[in-house]
Amino acid sequence: MLERGGISPAGQRGIHVLGRLAQDGLICFGPHREKQPTFTLLDEWVPAARRLDREESLAVLAERYFTGHGPATLRDFVWWSGLKVADAKVALALAAPRLATEQAGSDTYWMASSSFTAGGDPAPVHLLPAFDEYLVGYQDRSAVLTAAHARRFRPYSNGMFGPTIVLGGAVLGTWSREPRKGMLRVTPKPFRRLRSDELRGLAVAAEHYGRFLKAPVVLSGP
Repeated sequence: MLERGGISPAGQRGIHVLGRLAQDGLICFGPHREKQPTFTLLDEWVPAARRLDREESLAVLAERYFTGHGPATLRDFVWWSGLKVADAKVALALAAPRLATEQAGSDTYWMASSSFTAGGDPAPVHLLPAFDEYLVGYQDRSAVLTAAHARRFRPYSNGMFGPTIVLGGAVLGTWSREPRKGMLRVTPKPFRRLRSDELRGLAVAAEHYGRFLKAPVVLSGP
């Protein structure tokens, strides 16, 4: 369609045009067609979206961040949102009546007003994807990634964070995937030697991953 309109999509121009159209709110990503992304009109997927003024937008952004990421600090919110500190403070003040707080030393942590109680396995294992919000959604990641482990965990050369192994809430290693014919090989790279119960948890996480992909997963020895 771009070519018929006299606009060449050659090189990177096509994807930049699509990116601009998405930023302008005309299109958004649709479902993949095999390995290729598709796009759809935003109005078809999000009909009659409500319009927010600036203060309402700030309040909604803060409430959603701290509800989905809490407990988190104002610094974390600034890091994640890209807002100026002054705007982030306004956003937090507007959302504060619908949030709860906890004090830890000199830091104030904000979270959803409802409390959540973890149940089931006290130390579940999760295989999280690259750039998952669990790690990169915060400026201070020390609660889930110790300083000793942080020295071993490095972003890839292009700045992308790799997939992580999370055990009982803490990042305990990285992992990689290698497609094979009719299956997928998952190779864990833990920061330390795993106990037998942790290895069983890792196997369960790999099984869940294979169930999601609808493909058998072979777990290589860590």
